[in-house]
Amino acid sequence: MHRTTPQGQRPAGTAMIIALVFALLIAGIAIPTLTQAVKTQQAASSGIIATRLLLVAESGLGYAYSELEKDALYAAKDQAAFTWNPGTRSYEWISAQRIAIAGEPLDSAETNPAQVGQTFHLAIQYINNGSGPVEFASRYSPSERFDKIKVTARASGGGTTREVVAWYAFRFGFRGAIVSDNVPDDSASDFRGSPKSYAKQGHIVFDGKGTTGEHVVFGDLHSNGEVVYFEDKEKVPLTATNANDFFLSYNGVIHANLGGSIKQIPDFTDTSSQRQLFDFDRFEAAAARGAGAIYNGLDEFRAALEMSRDTDQPLEGIIYVKVDPGVEGNSPKIKGLPINVTGTLVFDFADGTDIGYKVVLDKDVPVHINAADLTDVDFTDPFSYSSGYPGTYVDESKQPFNVDITDEGFDNFTRFDDLPAVMFNNGIVDLHGELNICGVVYGPAFIEIENKGGNVMYINGALFGGGGVYMQAGKKGEGVIAIKHDANTTDDLALVNNIATSFERIGYSITR
Repeated sequence: MHRTTPQGQRPAGTAMIIALVFALLIAGIAIPTLTQAVKTQQAASSGIIATRLLLVAESGLGYAYSELEKDALYAAKDQAAFTWNPGTRSYEWISAQRIAIAGEPLDSAETNPAQVGQTFHLAIQYINNGSGPVEFASRYSPSERFDKIKVTARASGGGTTREVVAWYAFRFGFRGAIVSDNVPDDSASDFRGSPKSYAKQGHIVFDGKGTTGEHVVFGDLHSNGEVVYFEDKEKVPLTATNANDFFLSYNGVIHANLGGSIKQIPDFTDTSSQRQLFDFDRFEAAAARGAGAIYNGLDEFRAALEMSRDTDQPLEGIIYVKVDPGVEGNSPKIKGLPINVTGTLVFDFADGTDIGYKVVLDKDVPVHINAADLTDVDFTDPFSYSSGYPGTYVDESKQPFNVDITDEGFDNFTRFDDLPAVMFNNGIVDLHGELNICGVVYGPAFIEIENKGGNVMYINGALFGGGGVYMQAGKKGEGVIAIKHDANTTDDLALVNNIATSFERIGYSITR
């Protein structure tokens, strides 16, 4: 019998088909949406993991820094924790402990197993700028030279790896235009005699010579004694605020009266030793091997200066001048001969020389060491200062890093070393004439700069003194003493055993 469907009703099969169609339509919308939601959640989770691992890796750098600061060779010495990897030429270690991040407490492995993976891997390289990563012959007493330390810290987990790299080096710890490390024996306020005699007590003294002198200083001043200006023999303690009342221009911070405080500058200018801030024997060895020349007395040096003048060729390399007071007599002078050097001028005073003994470079002796082009220099504008450092050599064989002195028991110099422009191991080298010096001037007894001829006395580098520093300007409007700190001359100084340095991070990179 034929049945008819009541009006308004659909067969049950049709309703099921429609429901199925709707379900499929909804599923077709929901599945991509759900898939996208899952991907978003996974990305967020991966981002959280990556961020956490980056913090873990950076905590590894922090741990390494704290240990390296205490003993830079700790990774080489700790043979139980660090193994030498000849492939990467590094000392490698995997941390044994989990690391708390940003104060987050560490849970137990049972309650938070994800934290078990919060460990870092360290790879530490000791870099010799001349030959790359160093493998120490003896890990009990490592002695090979290195200039920088590279630390790679890596953390992995959840299929993600983060890696950070930092570079560290020892930097001379007292960046500034002038550093004086002598601690005065007398009270800092005790002025006796001339301004020069006051400087010799261990202070940094600027002498206006009866008028507002022509001094310019750009850079910090560090002194265990006072930093003062003398005007008509009236002593005025200098500050960054009042210095421009007496100078043509000053910009920097003045750190005075550090002696006896926790900020006291350590003694790195012991005149009784050949190994001071710099190893004079090492410089002499390099000069003897051809990276310069050795002159056994002032007469030999004068003869070399005459030839340099006549040929219009500077002396190159380490110019090592030996001075024996018993031979030279009292206060010997060099007069009428220009001193032109590309490299380093060294005065080596004989053993037993009195710290007050002086060699005078007279007012008619221009001293050019790594000389700068001063054509466009405005002495009151530090941004106009030019530099000739480290010097352009005509004879590349005179470069100190081109000679081998290892068989003499010294580390070779490298092309990355900063070598002083002028250095002396005792006594005084009294500068009276025109100066154009780019690099460090180092004198462990007393540094004396007097503008006797109304000249330009230009030093772009730094002054390090061990028995006070004295600068006497010419008359107002006649010449200038201009001193500017140039970090390029001090950051990688060829020091003895990293004396007077601080351990600093000099580079950082996220590599993965």
